Amino acid sequence: SSSQREYVEQINRCNFGVGLEYEGENKIAFENTQQMMKNSVTRLAEQLYSEDIHFQMELIQNADDNDYPTDTDYPFLYFKVHDDGIII
Repeated sequence: SSSQREYVEQINRCNFGVGLEYEGENKIAFENTQQMMKNSVTRLAEQLYSEDIHFQMELIQNADDNDYPTDTDYPFLYFKVHDDGIII
């Protein structure tokens, strides 16, 4: 609907500057801020996913997020580390 579209456009305008007119120093400042945010997000993502532990933490989180039947024993996760790999 029109009101939903207007709401989304307002969010884009107020939070992300979409559709706003910038000139001179305001344009430069806005573009610099956008670039700094992009660089920050990229650096954060690279650091999060470059950690060796991230893979194991994702597996543990995924196991924790699952629903298990109430009539079973407590679930467990087992890692056996070898020189040539990991058995889960």
